[in-house]
Amino acid sequence: MARLLYSLLLTLLLPLLLTRLFIKGSSDNRYRRNIGDRLGKVTRYLGKIDVWIHAVSVGEVNAATPLVTAFQTKRPRCRILITTTTPTGLDQVTVRLGDRVVHCYLPFDHPFFIARFLRIISPRLLIIMERELWPNIIHGCHKRSIPVVIANARLSLRTCHRYARVLPLIRPTLAIVSAVAAQTEADRSRLMTLGARPDRVLTTGNIKYDVTVPTKTMDTARSMRQDWGCHRLIIVAGSTHEGEEAVLLDILDPLREHYPGLLLILAPRHPERFDAVFHLVKDRGFNTHRHGDGSTVVPPSAEVHLRDSMGELPLLYAAADVAIVGGSLIKIKGIGGHNLLEPCAVATPVLFGQYILDFLEIGHNIVKREAGIQVNDPNELSNTLKKLLNDDALRSRMGVNGLQVIKENRGATQRTLELCMPLIESDLLV
Repeated sequence: MARLLYSLLLTLLLPLLLTRLFIKGSSDNRYRRNIGDRLGKVTRYLGKIDVWIHAVSVGEVNAATPLVTAFQTKRPRCRILITTTTPTGLDQVTVRLGDRVVHCYLPFDHPFFIARFLRIISPRLLIIMERELWPNIIHGCHKRSIPVVIANARLSLRTCHRYARVLPLIRPTLAIVSAVAAQTEADRSRLMTLGARPDRVLTTGNIKYDVTVPTKTMDTARSMRQDWGCHRLIIVAGSTHEGEEAVLLDILDPLREHYPGLLLILAPRHPERFDAVFHLVKDRGFNTHRHGDGSTVVPPSAEVHLRDSMGELPLLYAAADVAIVGGSLIKIKGIGGHNLLEPCAVATPVLFGQYILDFLEIGHNIVKREAGIQVNDPNELSNTLKKLLNDDALRSRMGVNGLQVIKENRGATQRTLELCMPLIESDLLV
């Protein structure tokens, strides 16, 4: 009954959902493209799909990347579809995985659209990354005997309470999930509280620790550093949101009094904000260089460099003296930080704010192992930056510690793969 009411509500809301897509399309017309995907009507040929992975946006795509590699290493002929909800997720699929996978947008979770979509792609396995629970998708797969795995599953206390409000909808949905690979014991406990079967929920760790950085990335970072200026100190602020750039610009002037050549690199999370951030920096009076202008060399006079491109964060962090991870400096609705491990993976010390609800365990490990520092306000951020910029040895030591944090926590991808493989008939993927 709960799912029937949920589906009826979706039917009533459908005009609003489509209108919202068209409104978003005014700033990014990709929301209006392939609208058929959202209705489960994929018109382009996707071919036979073995594994369908849903990764809502950038962070989930990054988490799915090691899993895709593991599947295709074990079964080279395995054909994988990745669905995302956002165009930035699509951008990340293109950058990280290229033509190794096929992509389309996730249909609305309406039983009619899901049934049509499943008839078209006919997957052997669905893997949902992290925490999205779509009742009609999961029930549609169950009806067709398609196993469903929730991989790298995380469930904060806040999200758990939110799901508990609709328990009659969530409990039967989780009860038919084939397997859950939880990040931590706390995640496992919360998922079982909501209805996941204890014998199907395993604690496998966090796939984000299995990040690998190609040698080519480090070589390119060294070349990039040459373009930025080898003798100047560089701070990279990645995945920033509205309001965070203003915080960083407020502390930049005082910092430049102590470090005249200091360069701040801004890499906003969402491409639709690139122009707004550029104008903000210019209006604040900073000498600004924009990557999209075509020149790779940042002039010595530049105080701020805007990186208006996607998929480059590992490269940018690798070329930095200090990294700041956005989505954490101020309270932002629906955001609980971004991937704190990306700077660690390239041996760059990382700073982050107090709003890391989605990365509490990772943040705790980073601080405990002295690979990064959590700051509570702009004043503390400024003082911590001074401390790091003054001490080459401290930065180097924190970078080494970051690599160690990642090394000590690897293995979740392999454990998740071992959970998934028995759910697929082996002769389909040989």
